[in-house]
Amino acid sequence: MVRDESEAAVLLGDAGASVKERIERSFRRIETERMAGIPILNAAVRVEVVGLCRFADQWLCILITPWFMNIMLLPDTGNSDGGAASDRSAAIGSKTTVMFPAGGFDMIHGFESGIGPYGMCSLFSPMHEFADHDSAVLAAEAALAALLDAEADEEADADREMAMIWRGERPAVGGPEATNKTDERHADAAIAPQDSEASADRREVTLDRRRLLLGQGREERGP
Repeated sequence: MVRDESEAAVLLGDAGASVKERIERSFRRIETERMAGIPILNAAVRVEVVGLCRFADQWLCILITPWFMNIMLLPDTGNSDGGAASDRSAAIGSKTTVMFPAGGFDMIHGFESGIGPYGMCSLFSPMHEFADHDSAVLAAEAALAALLDAEADEEADADREMAMIWRGERPAVGGPEATNKTDERHADAAIAPQDSEASADRREVTLDRRRLLLGQGREERGP
């Protein structure tokens, strides 16, 4: 975990460090101006951009604030003013589904003059379950890792299929190849359903990471 600001700046480069600083400055201002006195704030948590990285031609991060933790995606405008003059064609509050390695997620469009246009997807709101800021950072890092994990979507599909089988339903299959793979996976599970404590532990970690990432969202929306 990079906790030293100078080290973080080196890893991000000048452009990334500037984006991180603009986001944090804008949301600290929101905290002191728009959110002042609102009881949902968790005083143990502060504004911080976690894991800022390039995703396609955009910047991706997890934004922690005392009132929410969100996935944040914003275009690389190349403007040092935060993109105040950037295209605002997407209506604020509208949604766009963005495909990440872990699957598709609905990003809600927003705009701040110090940042420019951005999309957000909620992970936690409010933040009362976090006892301190470090635990929130650990959750954010785990969420970003899960978001960029290409196997997460396949694991989610397998979990849904297994749940259908336990309910006595037969999962939909997309063709002979898909049928064979599904049958093999289910046959393996039938041969060794509770094969070992290690397998159970791995499954629990997978589910916990996905629940952390998806929050109230993706499992309720369906595949």
